[in-house]
Amino acid sequence: MRLVANRAPTIKVDGHFCTVVAPPTIEYFPGLLALANVKRKLGLDVDRSLELGRVATLISTQLKDVVHSFQHIADGTVGEEFLDQTRFIPGTFPPLHKLPEDFPERSDGVIPEGVVDLLLTTGSKKQIHETAREACWDYFRLCENPVIIICQQPSKVATELVDLAIENEWWTPEQIAATFDAGTSPEDWFRRPIICINPRSIQNRQWMGELKPSAVIVVGFSAWATPARWVWPDLPHTLFLDNRSDDVLRFRTWHDGQLFPTIHSEFAKLKGIPGLPVKFFTEPFLAPEQFSDSDWDSYGADFE
Repeated sequence: MRLVANRAPTIKVDGHFCTVVAPPTIEYFPGLLALANVKRKLGLDVDRSLELGRVATLISTQLKDVVHSFQHIADGTVGEEFLDQTRFIPGTFPPLHKLPEDFPERSDGVIPEGVVDLLLTTGSKKQIHETAREACWDYFRLCENPVIIICQQPSKVATELVDLAIENEWWTPEQIAATFDAGTSPEDWFRRPIICINPRSIQNRQWMGELKPSAVIVVGFSAWATPARWVWPDLPHTLFLDNRSDDVLRFRTWHDGQLFPTIHSEFAKLKGIPGLPVKFFTEPFLAPEQFSDSDWDSYGADFE
């Protein structure tokens, strides 16, 4: 799966780029690819724009949405002193992430139990976190651009992530931490590094298109055939087909009926992996608003 993850295109394409994978069994493969895309993210600890409005942040292990009025937030307290950009000292502020205007109200959350201890005690000298604050902030940074898994059974895929964490020699501490209580709702954005959601949960949430995942993984042709894949059309997607169902046949029938642009010659080097059929294609851009409610419902049977 690391090979598949690394073969996502790094050059511009005309259209929506997709990698199609048909593994012998669909179990665990989406989780493997999701974890391969969870990577430690370093950066500024404050939103550079410093715009007024609602932001997602954290105080200690508490995940909060607050109104950003430039108040000083540090070391678990909210102060009354206004922040001037010229007085900002990196490392004294927790990460702040601007929320879209129509992002829904939600209650406070918490970093999953065990994450901080894991990040404090596991890993090489280059990976280990020296303080609980550093561990919390690094975990929160992972949640800024989560891996999105669009699937019919979010809770099942989330459970598979937990099973994969048992093979701890495969993963970095941050990747193992991402398996703790994976998100199963769009509102888990800025709260979890991996979010497993069904297509219907994306419908009528236009704010999702304003945020950017680190990767989008679609499980099953039924999920792919909904407008959900057009929320982030400029981001390469990976589609997993279930070889033990009619997924492959349905995909071939759909694909053969389309007039897709020729994949650029730069992708000639992207070949399949022995024993793991892989296909690459692009399709023209469409916008989710071009679809009706029936387009979402047509493939919605048995969604959680």
